[in-house]
Amino acid sequence: MSRFSPLCTVFLCLSLPAAGGAVERNALWPGLDDWVRGEGRGFAVCAVDTEDWRGFVSEGNRIRGEQPGDGFTYRFTKPGTFYLGVILVDDPDGTEHITVTHKGRELGTIIGDQSNGKALYSFSEPIHAQAGDALRFDCKTFVGCYRIYDLLFAAEPILPPAPSFKYIETWCPEPGTVDICWTTTAIVETGHVEYGLEGFSSRTGPDVYAGRNHHVRIGTLDPGREYQGRIVTAVRGERLVSAPFRFRAAYPLPPPTRAQSIALRILEPGETARQAWPATAGIPFARGALATVGDLRLFDAAGAAVPVQAACTCRWPDGSVKWATLTFPADTVVGGDPPAYRLEAKPDWPDAGPDSQAMATITETPEAWAVRTGALAFSVAKNGPGLFTRVAAGGAALPEGATLELTTDDGRVAAAAAPDALAVDENGPCRLVLRWSGAFVDAQGDTGWAYCACVTAWRGMPALEVDVSVYNNRPDPPFAALRSLSVTAALDAADGLEAGLDPRALAPVAGDGLRLLQDKDNHFVLEGGGRVEHGERASGLATLRWGQAGLSVAVPGFWQAYPKGLAVGPDALRIDLLPTLDPATYDDEDSTAWFGRLYPWFKDGAYLFRAGQLTR
Repeated sequence: MSRFSPLCTVFLCLSLPAAGGAVERNALWPGLDDWVRGEGRGFAVCAVDTEDWRGFVSEGNRIRGEQPGDGFTYRFTKPGTFYLGVILVDDPDGTEHITVTHKGRELGTIIGDQSNGKALYSFSEPIHAQAGDALRFDCKTFVGCYRIYDLLFAAEPILPPAPSFKYIETWCPEPGTVDICWTTTAIVETGHVEYGLEGFSSRTGPDVYAGRNHHVRIGTLDPGREYQGRIVTAVRGERLVSAPFRFRAAYPLPPPTRAQSIALRILEPGETARQAWPATAGIPFARGALATVGDLRLFDAAGAAVPVQAACTCRWPDGSVKWATLTFPADTVVGGDPPAYRLEAKPDWPDAGPDSQAMATITETPEAWAVRTGALAFSVAKNGPGLFTRVAAGGAALPEGATLELTTDDGRVAAAAAPDALAVDENGPCRLVLRWSGAFVDAQGDTGWAYCACVTAWRGMPALEVDVSVYNNRPDPPFAALRSLSVTAALDAADGLEAGLDPRALAPVAGDGLRLLQDKDNHFVLEGGGRVEHGERASGLATLRWGQAGLSVAVPGFWQAYPKGLAVGPDALRIDLLPTLDPATYDDEDSTAWFGRLYPWFKDGAYLFRAGQLTR
């Protein structure tokens, strides 16, 4: 999980609705201070340098008021016409109302009702001031605190610069298709891409996602032609268009593959030898050495062909393969020399290689996508939970599948909804990779939170790897919070359930079951069966057995990526990706000393997410 003032270090620049009267609320942006002071445009005044404080007190680089009637005054030291900007903290404990008056005339009212941190309030009416004039600020309502940082004065309205497009990149994932990615200097909607051979006669569908990182895919293009494109979105109702760029929906034609041989050895990381276990390796190639991954073959020490699934993950500018990912069934030994494999590349193999067919069948119906790999089967519903509606392997099954659920900071409990589509990233002889995404919804509808699920299965293995990511899909506020995030699988354990959470061995599950919580890198607590155990680093392994069926769940990096949790009850298994924590979990002396480096993502018992940030 990702771990999460001077004016120039704030990086948000989203403009929000008007605050009150002739006042507009804006997020701060990099370079604001330089813009105000530069080219004789204006000047800035720290709030602590104002006068006539009425109830306000100093807090270092800011002042604080609390009550209606509190206020302060700024007195102009030179004449001129100025536009005002006020930087303050929008306190979550109430709505700030601050009126600003000049020569008895009210210029506008600051209304701080967003509750999401430091912001700039820009006044649209100019102030015609003389030296010695007083600018009076008065608090009108009770809130937790009025915290004022700076007053800005400029010869023109203090508004964020128009967003711009950066780092527009195009590449071809397959002939006839092009991916276009870019960033923007502010949070804006992705919009659409206009493109064509000469003009811009075609366009993609509108994308209302709002963020800084953007992606559009265009298909059904002619690989032999060059296109031009431009990005179109809108900011404050005004059309924003990128400079034109050119692209092709085809790889550059690489030189022929050069014959080469690469020795591979697979080391056993554990204490048990394996046979035909899926291994994945990344292999780099020199520029111009490999034209296509289809020119690769794998052989064991005896020279027998081994099924291999190869994917190109990066290309050189000449179109040749720079990095390839290989997946194949490997044997390992404990002690002694590891088994040797040989990867061969040449352009003229006589056949397609062994077992080159897809390992999984995917059947789509109006209700679901049904997936069968031979070793297991599962379904993804089109109108049910966003993970699995059923998983089965041999005699073991999760008949109700698994659900993904979160709790927001205000107590809403929402479940991952069904996806609109299921993408097949890979379906080769050795590995299947599926990807889908959707929203978190509750009885009130969309919560603004969304998920991405990536599921991997391997040939002959009754196992799934499930990679879950979540993100806050709303740009305002810039930070949102979750209380918890978990995956739950219902168990059909009529024959009696036994479970073990490392370091405990299998035992019958009774009462409230077992719960394991790794809250720090050097502390876990395991409760259940009338016992409470404390330790340093749990492995994150859960083992369950009922009748002739069994299930094992392993959470990689369990203690390293704390906090994490596992819980087993009589009828369900729960994986706590973001476990519910006491607000004081990191208030101890040791944690407080490291808070700024390790725990700024945790506040008042909740996990903070930046708007648009995808967190695995």
